[in-house]
Formats: sequence, C-alpha cells, structure tokens
Amino acid sequence: MFFIAGISFLLMDTGIFFIFLIGMIISAFAQSLIRVITTSQVVGESEPIMKGEALGILASLSFAGMAIGPLISGATFEAHHNIPFLSSAFLMFSGFLVTFINRRRLAKLKMEESPTPVVY
Repeated sequence: MFFIAGISFLLMDTGIFFIFLIGMIISAFAQSLIRVITTSQVVGESEPIMKGEALGILASLSFAGMAIGPLISGATFEAHHNIPFLSSAFLMFSGFLVTFINRRRLAKLKMEESPTPVVY
C-alpha cells in the first residue's frame, strides 16, 4: 500500500485536475488501508501485556504526524507547489522499501523460531 500511496502522490503532482482527483481518491483509499494494516501489525507483534502501550505509542505518533505534517508541507509549498507531493511520494516509496526489506527478515526470524512453516 505504501507503493500505491506513493504513486497517488505522483499523480497529484501532474498539474491536470482530473488526474489530481484520481490521485486523491487513490491516496484516501491507500491511507485508510495503511492505518488498519499498521494497527493490526502492531497489535499482532506486541506482547499481550504490552498491546495497550503499543497502541498508545502508535496513536501518539500518528497524531504527531498529523500536527507536524501540515506545518512542513505549508512551508515547502511556499517554496514550490510540487515539493510536498514529491516529498510525500519519496517518503511513501521509502516506507515501501523498509517494509519490504523487514518483511523478508521477519519471515526468516519466524521460520527459525517455529517448527511449522510460516506463509506470508
């Protein structure tokens, strides 16, 4: 979903209003899925006694991003109107790479821990 979200930000940067709207729709869909998937991953990977704390940290980071993101985007928009979209696309593609790399490493760790194969 990070990859699709990155593509949506690139679509929003084209300057064509119809393609911008398509990018917004894809972005909203991708962001809603990313939020649900991230929450379920955090809950699934945390210890039973630490689930509340992990969800609290996740919520705090989410709200911090919602507070700081518009400030940074506003400042970069003043410099040039394309920078917020391009930087968001870069961050989404970076998130995709981090997720992809760690997913393989996590699968290897789970294979070492459990005698039954884990299928992703």
